[in-house]
Formats: sequence, structure tokens, C-alpha cells
Amino acid sequence: MTFAGKKHSEESKEKTRQALLGKKHTKERIENMRLSLLNPNNTWRGRHHTDETKRKMSQSAPHGELNHNWKGDDVGNGCLHKWIRRHLPEPERCQTCNNISQLDLSNVTGIYNRDFKNWAYWCRLCHNRFDIKKRKNR
Repeated sequence: MTFAGKKHSEESKEKTRQALLGKKHTKERIENMRLSLLNPNNTWRGRHHTDETKRKMSQSAPHGELNHNWKGDDVGNGCLHKWIRRHLPEPERCQTCNNISQLDLSNVTGIYNRDFKNWAYWCRLCHNRFDIKKRKNR
């Protein structure tokens, strides 16, 4: 009898949890596992996935909104900045003064979401000026 497609009841899950609670591998079992990894007949010993296999595995995994860990706009500011940097290409020059220098990613509107119109790449000077003005207006 197969269990495929069926789900354990909460009672069954709790029984399993209680049965495994505090159980540990014996020293003998740990030694057997260690030796099996050192066995020269281990079929995966020293092998690696090819670049093509890695690419296929990467493409088969769900990305973006299809991923079960996707939080949408309910993500922290740090992760949101990373996402914007990854998807919004950094220009050569500051979007305010056209200066060539190190650029900062700045939230222009105060609305923290994945909409690119709320974000801009500015040089440090323009970014600081904007932040000072924003503080004065509070």
C-alpha cells in the first residue's frame, strides 16, 4: 500500500514526534556512517555535478513569486534593496547631477516596494542632500 498523495493526521505527526524525541545515533552507528563515507566504493566520492546539470537544476527550481519563500512587498529593507539592485541596472552617472562617482541606491518616495519608479541611483552628495531635506520636512 502506498502513502503517496496522502497526509499524516496531526495525531500521527505528534506520535512520531514523541517517539523520536531525545533519540540519538549510537556510537557504533555514527562510526558505520563515517566509514561508509570513507569507503572507496562510494559511488559519489570525488564526483561533482557538471555545469550543464547545475544549470538544469537551477532552471527547474521555482523562482520569484512561484517560490514558497516569496514574501512579496512584506520583506525587510535590506533584502528589498538587494532585490532592486539585482533587477534595476545601475547607470553610469548620478540620476540627479549627472556626476560620475560611486552611486547609492535610494528610495525616493518613501514607499518601500518593488516598483522601480520609487528608486533611484544617486551619488553620495545628492543622496545626503535628499536625506537632509527629508528630515527637515518631518
